[in-house]
Amino acid sequence: MHASALPVRFVHGFMATLARRFPRVASSSGMRTDLVVRQVAGKGRGVFALRPFRQGQLIERAPVIVMEEDPWELLNQTSLRDYYFAWGGDRIAVVLGFGSLYNHSALPNARAERRIGQDVVDFIAARDIRAGEEITFCYDCPPWFEIHDE
Repeated sequence: MHASALPVRFVHGFMATLARRFPRVASSSGMRTDLVVRQVAGKGRGVFALRPFRQGQLIERAPVIVMEEDPWELLNQTSLRDYYFAWGGDRIAVVLGFGSLYNHSALPNARAERRIGQDVVDFIAARDIRAGEEITFCYDCPPWFEIHDE
């Protein structure tokens, strides 16, 4: 297959799998009104709260697309190389929704809980989060990027 054909096939496969496995993931409007993506100096994009979240409250339940080890080689040649999660064994998962855009922090205000049997990641407030605050979690792996904590 020609390299330029990979993204179209890849995206089509993502969307078809998502529609089959998670038919009710999006709200009726398809838009979140409590989270927004913004640029963050030194980090790229990040996810911000548009309303307060209480400690222990679910911020987002993000569906994932699970892949076996074989796609790693191809995925690492794309811009998705910095956005996938380890998913047990030799598998990886691309987290949908806002899931792959939450930034790392050694002092996070949220935690990510992988629910492998349900193919989702729950992002949960680790402490109270104010409206306007960036939502971060600890990646729990050696960083491959420069750390920009407060």
